[in-house]
Amino acid sequence: MEFFLKASNCTYGYIEKVPKQAKWLDEVLPKYNKGRFRQVTRVSYSDFDRLYNLIKDNPLFHSNKLQIECSVQLAVTLYRLGIYGTGASLPNIAMLFGLGDGSTITRITRQVFKAFKNLKNKYIYWPDAEERKQLAVENKKELPNCIGWMDGTHIKLEEAPRADKDSYYDKNKNYSIQVQIICDHTKRIRNFVAGYPGSVHDSRVWNECEISKQIDKYLTDGEWICADKGYALTTHVITPFRENYTGLPKSAIHKFNYLLSKSRVKVEHVNGALKETFGSLKEIRIPIYDKHSHKLVTEWITTCLILYNILMPLDMYVPGNFEFVQNENEEIEVFDNMNGLNKRLDILKSIL
Repeated sequence: MEFFLKASNCTYGYIEKVPKQAKWLDEVLPKYNKGRFRQVTRVSYSDFDRLYNLIKDNPLFHSNKLQIECSVQLAVTLYRLGIYGTGASLPNIAMLFGLGDGSTITRITRQVFKAFKNLKNKYIYWPDAEERKQLAVENKKELPNCIGWMDGTHIKLEEAPRADKDSYYDKNKNYSIQVQIICDHTKRIRNFVAGYPGSVHDSRVWNECEISKQIDKYLTDGEWICADKGYALTTHVITPFRENYTGLPKSAIHKFNYLLSKSRVKVEHVNGALKETFGSLKEIRIPIYDKHSHKLVTEWITTCLILYNILMPLDMYVPGNFEFVQNENEEIEVFDNMNGLNKRLDILKSIL
C-alpha cells in the first residue's frame, strides 16, 4: 500500500514510457502451456517455429532500423492478427510486449506483412491443368467437374472511413472491405481478391478479377466454380436456381439448390475459420483516411489469408446446424447466361 501511495503523489507516475526489452517475451511467453500460448499467438509451438523459419532469413529482419529480433516481431504481429476488441489498441500491445507505443508496433506489423507477402505465390496459387483434373476426379461424386467454391465476405471496419465513406457502406449497414475467396474441396484457398469497398457487389468483384477476364486460361474441359446467387450464371460459374424459375418441377429445383448449397458450405467454413483464428478480421481497428491506410488494411487481410494456407489444416470452424440462407439483395444486377442455364440443367441431370 505504501508503494501505491507514493506513486499516486507523483504527477506522472514512476514510469513515463513503456520499458524496453521486457522479459515477458523471453521468460514468460515460452513457459505458457499450449492453450495460453495459442491464445496469445493463435498458433501452436510447432507452427510458430515453422512460421519463424519461413521468414527469419528475409533481409527485412537483418537491418538495424528496428533492432528487434524476428521472433519478437512475429509474436507481436500474430497477437495483433488474433486479438479482437479493446485489447487490440496499440497502448495495450505496447505494455504487454514492452515496446514503444508510437510507430514501432505499426512498423513491426508492416515488416512481417511484407515478409509473408513474399511467400504468397508459394502458398496461394491457382491449380494447373493437371491438378484441376485431379480435383475434378476427387469431387466427381459430389459435383462433377467442379473445382472450386466461391463466396464474398465482408471484413467489418471499426469506424467509418474519413474519405468516401459511402463506398464502404455495405448491405448489412456496416463499413467494410470486400473479400472474394475461392477454395477447393479440401478448404484450401486457391484465389482471393481483397480490397474493394464494402458497397461493391460480389458479381463486380468477380467480373473484374484476373480469372474471370481470362476464364478460358484458368478453367478448361468443362470445369466450373460453384457460387451463390450473388453471381451471374455462366458456363464457368454455376449458381442455384432462382425462386421464379419455371422450367422444372419445384421439387427438382429445391433438391438441386440444396445439394449445391450443401456443397458450397466449404467456402463458408473457410470464412468462419479465418475469422475465428484471426479474430481481428471480425472488426479491423485501423482507420482508413487515405490510400495508404486502405492499403494497410488490405495487407492485413492478405496476410491472414496466406497464414491460413500455411497453417492448414486448422481446427476448422464448423457452425452447428448450418442452414443455407440466401439474401435476396444478392440478386441485384445479376443476369444469367443462356449457355449457363443449359449447363446447369446438364449438371442437374447428372447429380439427381
